[in-house]
Amino acid sequence: MFDFLRRRRLLRRGLASKKTRRRRTRNELLRSLESARYVKVIVLAAFIAGLAFLIFSGQQPEPTKNFVIALLFFATAIVQLWINQPRTFSQNSRVFLVFGTIFVQLAATKAIVADIRAGKSGNSAQAYAAALRRDKGARARIAAFIARKKEC
Repeated sequence: MFDFLRRRRLLRRGLASKKTRRRRTRNELLRSLESARYVKVIVLAAFIAGLAFLIFSGQQPEPTKNFVIALLFFATAIVQLWINQPRTFSQNSRVFLVFGTIFVQLAATKAIVADIRAGKSGNSAQAYAAALRRDKGARARIAAFIARKKEC
């Protein structure tokens, strides 16, 4: 109630806006899912399943040994997150964000390594260079950049 009186006084002086910010109430279901243990277990199990898929889908020797090593790294990551970032570890959305990002990076790395092993060359650099050679504006910018570098 005191905030209401203070706001009213500020309005009379012209120091506050007549409009107030609309506040969203948080959904009770989302709030319960944010801290539920079973959701965290599902997120971590999905990461382990994705990790298993990435390891066992390749042509590497001893995938079981590599999977056990990956599980040890995973357990270490969980403990480090729990000890060093307890707020992050307590919120399921942040746990999903952390381990989802790690999984996307691992999947991208596996795709790149698989392309290299398959002998697929990266033609994108050559295509970019050819596009730069055809564009007169790009050539002028490159020449200006080289001239600036020579002056330094």
